[in-house]
Amino acid sequence: MTARCVSLIAALVLALASCSAQEIAVPQPPNLIANPGFEEPDLTGWSRVLAGDQAGVIEPTAEAAAGAQAACIEAPTDRAWSFLRQQNFDVALGETLVLTASVRSRSSQAKLVLTGGYLWGGDPSGHQTSAARHSGSGDWERLRVALTVEQLPVSAAIGFDYGSAGGVLIVDDVRLAREGDVLAEEGVACAARFVRLAERDDLPEWIRAGLVARGGHGRELVRRLLATARDEAGYGEMVAALREYVATEHQLVTWARGDAPTGDDGEVPLALRQIALTARSGGEATATISMLNAFGAQSVAVRIEPGKLTDAEGAAAVPAERIRVEELIPVGGHEVAVDPGEDRAVWAPVNELRGVRLTVPAAGLAPGTYTGTLLLRPLDREQAGPPQEVAVELTVHG
Repeated sequence: MTARCVSLIAALVLALASCSAQEIAVPQPPNLIANPGFEEPDLTGWSRVLAGDQAGVIEPTAEAAAGAQAACIEAPTDRAWSFLRQQNFDVALGETLVLTASVRSRSSQAKLVLTGGYLWGGDPSGHQTSAARHSGSGDWERLRVALTVEQLPVSAAIGFDYGSAGGVLIVDDVRLAREGDVLAEEGVACAARFVRLAERDDLPEWIRAGLVARGGHGRELVRRLLATARDEAGYGEMVAALREYVATEHQLVTWARGDAPTGDDGEVPLALRQIALTARSGGEATATISMLNAFGAQSVAVRIEPGKLTDAEGAAAVPAERIRVEELIPVGGHEVAVDPGEDRAVWAPVNELRGVRLTVPAAGLAPGTYTGTLLLRPLDREQAGPPQEVAVELTVHG
């Protein structure tokens, strides 16, 4: 197949995928929170929780992320426990809930909390808690927490614990919804971003086609979820699959160099799952990983963390420190291999592909198969997403 034909096919696939994205109408997830945007007078629907010296201040403010007003929460002393709270939602045990809110603060103690089995202001009966904190940047941030309900009642709260003297936060646009409903909405948005990424003109065609396929996969997961009732068999498995899919939104797109499909039906391994190496006893094996910083607004550092390789009995065979990591930096039309040092941190630039070469020694190894893992750990999760664990398999021949 000629390069021109491949290009035309990829363009057609992209056009079809873009049209398909418009066919999914995802209903707005039902919000269990009353007065989520604090637009009603005097924070109607919310309870003010002030403990300790009760010097906290909670009041409406016109400094909103959206709409006319938001809520301002202040903990002026070190003993002020200041929260806004809602609880006793109509939910069932076993359901997973997602709580989100737009929060602005210069304190990293500002937090969003979702609890089960704990009535603030009443007697605790053992409880579960999930919390997210603001970075303290002073900017609006969308905080998100999830909780699988094991105890009732459920409480949603925003504010400060003890030890937050001088802390001030503004909160707006709070949403509490069931995870499946939220993931359907997020899955469509994530799929659309993959398709938009494929419009970059600096990508090889096989990568472009793979990104379009990834977008299509997300939309198919959403369609299946929307067509299945919450109490039907398989609903939970679809939610889990969509949860995993959405988690890749900001993840580095990675693949092993040379893994481009050679035929029309070849699978595009954009999300690297395994590195298979082969070496002669006494020699070494080499693989190159390519990384694309798909959605980041800036370059990010990625720590490459090889794990030890073990034999079939689980005995250590190749220590992690013996696996060599080199960053391949383009210089004058060539790539120069650079040792990233002891921290093994390499750069994933915004607008270029970056290669990392792994060299695994086979000295002293008997013929056989050795397995381990490799972890790509972005040092800025907001830009590059969660760590990616890759299985490593080394086959040694005599």
